[in-house]
Amino acid sequence: MTGLVRSASLSYMPNEFWKERGVWARLFKTLATAASSGAAIVSILAFVRSAAWPDKQSDRAKGPSPAWVGLEPRSATASALGDTLHLAVTATDSSGAVLVGLPVSWSSSNTDVAAVGRDGTVVARGEGAAVVSATVRGSVGRARVVVRQQLARVKITSEVARLSEGERQQLQAQPRDARGQEIKGRAGVWHSSDTSVVRVDSLGVATGVAVGRARLTVTVDSIGDTMSIEVVATPAEVAFVGGSNQVAPAGAALPQPVVVRVVSARGQPVPGTTVRLATADATGRIDPASVTTDSSGRASAKWTLGDMPGRQALVASVHGLAGAAEVVAEAEPVPGLVRVAPLNAAQSAPAGKPLAEPVGVRLTDTLGRPLVDVPVSWATHEGGTLEPTGVRSDTAGEVRARWTLGPRAGVQRAWAYAGARRRVPPTEITAVGVSGTPASMTVVGGDDQRGVVGTALGKGILVRVSDAARNPVPGAAVRVSPAAGSVEDSALVTDSSGVAVVRWTLGRAAGTQRLQLRVSGVPKPLAVSARARARAAANLTLDVAEGDRAPGARRALTATVTDVFGNPVSGVPVRFTPAAGSATPANVVTDDRGQAATRWTLGAQPGPQALTATVPKTEMRALVTAERTAVTLVKRSTKKARE
Repeated sequence: MTGLVRSASLSYMPNEFWKERGVWARLFKTLATAASSGAAIVSILAFVRSAAWPDKQSDRAKGPSPAWVGLEPRSATASALGDTLHLAVTATDSSGAVLVGLPVSWSSSNTDVAAVGRDGTVVARGEGAAVVSATVRGSVGRARVVVRQQLARVKITSEVARLSEGERQQLQAQPRDARGQEIKGRAGVWHSSDTSVVRVDSLGVATGVAVGRARLTVTVDSIGDTMSIEVVATPAEVAFVGGSNQVAPAGAALPQPVVVRVVSARGQPVPGTTVRLATADATGRIDPASVTTDSSGRASAKWTLGDMPGRQALVASVHGLAGAAEVVAEAEPVPGLVRVAPLNAAQSAPAGKPLAEPVGVRLTDTLGRPLVDVPVSWATHEGGTLEPTGVRSDTAGEVRARWTLGPRAGVQRAWAYAGARRRVPPTEITAVGVSGTPASMTVVGGDDQRGVVGTALGKGILVRVSDAARNPVPGAAVRVSPAAGSVEDSALVTDSSGVAVVRWTLGRAAGTQRLQLRVSGVPKPLAVSARARARAAANLTLDVAEGDRAPGARRALTATVTDVFGNPVSGVPVRFTPAAGSATPANVVTDDRGQAATRWTLGAQPGPQALTATVPKTEMRALVTAERTAVTLVKRSTKKARE
């Protein structure tokens, strides 16, 4: 490097040194400077002369101005900021003689690149080019100074020794010249020894990938520097991994500990992390309240619930993490410490229909304070449905459900259970299911009875009126229309069980008798029948068929037995007794028509003959007579039996 002096001892001595030693010291300084920069010997001699004889030089300074001024070297280059260049000036007159002792004024065209001192020493300040000028009595000599930093080493300036997984950091590296000054505008190339641990991009942004160590190298023109970075797992998330959704009585410890786990951004366990545990409502007890994660990133603690039933929350937090984890446990109401009162009970609605207002319960403690957020479940055994409007008690301790009654009319029951495990006895709520309009009518008793004509049946006829769901309909009007006989009341009203009783007196005709029942809303009438049998035998008649009057001729005889209403009586024994001749058979039982038939053989004797028909053990008898030459049937007498 032409004209560049880095370590010449004379050029770096302070001015005080030369002042103390006078002119000769100045001489030696000039000699050293000139020798190091290759200045012309003329300049050296001129300086020696001016230094040795200052008075004469002073006199000559008043002489003519130089015709030419030159600088040596005329071009110089510095490779590091802070380097110094020494320029020598030579002035000559018109004949070429060197002028000495003349004052020199120094200047730089760009002091940001090169600064020049009074003695002509140039200091490199920044990259670029500058013109250094030496002016001697109006004449100027110039030299071009170029500052171009040369790379000597690369220095990583970032103090990043540790990264978290997923963390990004901008790394910095400085190319420097021989004097340690930064060379601007020179970018380095970064490289990671293990990209599975640390990745680094072209801009020097390092990203922690996985736990481990890696060496990062930056290179500028084959010159580089190296640093080591450790990637550590740092807490990124805390979560409960055990002991959630437990149930215990209020004020009691949960059966299992709660377990929390801390992981990094990549889901790796983070051991040695302190986790703080606290209940959301500041009730209950955590033991311990601060835990440290083990090698698997887990830690556990025992949780004793607060005294109030309902859901209780436990919060886990880690210093430096914005989020927190929460786990919920259910505190069960304790029997004897809970009061459950029904709401909107004793309502009524048509069976199978919803009640007008929701039913509900109110939960309080023994002091009357509402119990909030306690779960309540419902049950019914009448086939209805209960749809809760809320599954937990509200701020007033109340919870309600819409009740659709079961299809059966009458009193229906629902039960409210406080708590998830139903440790508290259930609270009963009642409602009444009202029957609907009549839809059907059935005989439930007294149909197809057997009775005696003209008398009341032994049992009443029971009919039930039901709605579409087969519930009995009380108060329904039943109209009765007998086809025979009579009823006590032809307009009946069903009782509370939907039943009406018909009292039927049969008509006088034996056989099947019927009556009809009608109810408004039921499209078809209901028919009921009874079988009427004749009363006891009361009448006996005897009929004979016309026949031959000759002796020995046979005549067909028919005895008829009837009751007081003329109904034939069956099963009655009739005895035929002829005064002459014979009757075959002599004893006959009446059939379903009340008739008993025989054949009478007349006697051989001429004259009138008679036959008597009687009912044993009664006074009923009938007589017929006949003549031997001609049979003439004569009904002599008919005697009625005593009723």
